[in-house]
Amino acid sequence: MGLDTVELVLEFEEKFGVEIPNAIAETMVTPRVVRDFIVPEYQRLGRPADPEDIFERIRDITVHVSGITLDTAFVEDLGLD
Repeated sequence: MGLDTVELVLEFEEKFGVEIPNAIAETMVTPRVVRDFIVPEYQRLGRPADPEDIFERIRDITVHVSGITLDTAFVEDLGLD
């Protein structure tokens, strides 16, 4: 796992109040995988586990950590084409 990914996982742990084992963190390559880990954890802990709300929080955290803004260019900045 690269430093950026570690930082993102640490932010998920802090913002969601869950511990993400390294073996699980290494599989977190999409927001869906993160959500699919957090929803059952919230259910196990007796917390409200609305998948859409959790996804929105994942999105916001990812944007914050990655530095993506409304002016980030898809191709030039993100390498999407």
